[in-house]
Amino acid sequence: MDLRLTEEHRALQDRARRFTRRHLFPYELECERDDGLAAERLAEIRSAVIESRFNAINHHRSDGGQGYDLFEQVLIEEEWGQATGALWDVPWRPSIPMRWGTEGQKDEYLRPACRGERRDAYAISASLRGRAQTRPGSRPPPGGRTEVSSSEARSGT
Repeated sequence: MDLRLTEEHRALQDRARRFTRRHLFPYELECERDDGLAAERLAEIRSAVIESRFNAINHHRSDGGQGYDLFEQVLIEEEWGQATGALWDVPWRPSIPMRWGTEGQKDEYLRPACRGERRDAYAISASLRGRAQTRPGSRPPPGGRTEVSSSEARSGT
């Protein structure tokens, strides 16, 4: 078995590395010092995400994503993950379950999320600690708390 990267994979990895060095690393200290980035700075990075074709790397092109397979996503994430302060999360990757929505749901939620026009958050029941999302139709228990986890939710944007 040949485990060497193809020329295309090396080019993708290099592009992700350049993106990280140019658009994420330079803002780590600012993010740490100011407990996040200013809206203008986030807008600059988000524009770079679109220009670099790194929006929605986990979704099909037909839905507005980049259509990368899992291995290609790993190559990209390996580079982004070197950035601190959750800056690796500025390039958005909408929730995978949205790909199985109806066309109407995709038009309302997935495709705008792939374009960076909206962000999604992942919510689970605190008392079930991750089990509820694996059962179709499950809901938080009566009176149960729901916690939201995403960098957007943490930053209040």
